[in-house]
Amino acid sequence: MLASDYFIQFSQRLSGHPKEEHQAIFKELLHYHKIHSNGNWHELTIEDNLIAKIEEQLIALNTHKPLQYVLGIAPFYNIDIKVSEHTLIPRPETEELVHFILEENKGNTLHVLDIGTGSGCIPVTLLKNRQQWTALGVDIDEKALKIALLNAKEHKISPRVAFEKMDVLRENFNLKDVSILVSNPPYISESEKAMMTKTVLDFEPEKALFADTGDPLIFYRRIAKEMTTQKYGGKAYFEINPIYAEEIITIFQSFNPTLLRDMQQKNRFLCIS
Repeated sequence: MLASDYFIQFSQRLSGHPKEEHQAIFKELLHYHKIHSNGNWHELTIEDNLIAKIEEQLIALNTHKPLQYVLGIAPFYNIDIKVSEHTLIPRPETEELVHFILEENKGNTLHVLDIGTGSGCIPVTLLKNRQQWTALGVDIDEKALKIALLNAKEHKISPRVAFEKMDVLRENFNLKDVSILVSNPPYISESEKAMMTKTVLDFEPEKALFADTGDPLIFYRRIAKEMTTQKYGGKAYFEINPIYAEEIITIFQSFNPTLLRDMQQKNRFLCIS
């Protein structure tokens, strides 16, 4: 069957996604199955066994499951990152954070600490682009850390990165040899749930989105306290919730922080350098 003919059926049966996204989703499925078209996908012939596989994925998509979870991968800063229901889907804003770090740091032997590493997308991407850097990623979720390890292996940076289970709200973390501290912690308040999509709330890990203490800034307070106690002198980069930008500036005020805006012109990052 021609891809163009099957796409008509696919689009008619795909629900819960805007019509204008259907073609992009279909092309991403073809790419996942290693069906490359050089742009002219309409004339491709799709075999019955491939149609059967896409049919299974269509069923999952119609439950509102995000495409990245259906495929088990998410594009991130020009690489594919493995994801699962135990990890967040990496956001474009986090790609911007990685870009800021790479642009500002050209040193050859820097060590990165990523707090709340999840899929490991931040340290894996940083080390992929900086061949002499090393990193440690910590997270409370063992299942997320297994995904991070797979990503490190997939991108051949395993010898330079370690992942460790840690509850940073209750356990101490050492900043002694850290050149770059980075964190994209849970920062969404419970009051924002009403504005979030069903796809996010039903499928993405709640503890990676929301601070379960009721204080959406608790991770920033904890990290700032440890930075002060250990007299941290390295650089730090945080992804933040814009609605709390001024409060977070106050938390880190002794480190002379700077706010940076994302592509939507929102105060999305706090940097210390």
